[in-house]
Amino acid sequence: MGLEKFYGPNYTFFGYHCLLCGDILDPVILLNRLRPRPRHATPEKNADLVSMFKKVADTWPEPA
Repeated sequence: MGLEKFYGPNYTFFGYHCLLCGDILDPVILLNRLRPRPRHATPEKNADLVSMFKKVADTWPEPA
């Protein structure tokens, strides 16, 4: 995985890009993957999701 700068229509963001498979990871993608799918809904609270996201975001490198 390599840290890369991505460009959207009105914004830029940093994420990891896998050099082997092309997968892209950023904080928004990770948060969406942590959320339960609607058809498999679990009784998780929003606070639980926010705390999981904060744990991931705290380890995310600062862009140079």
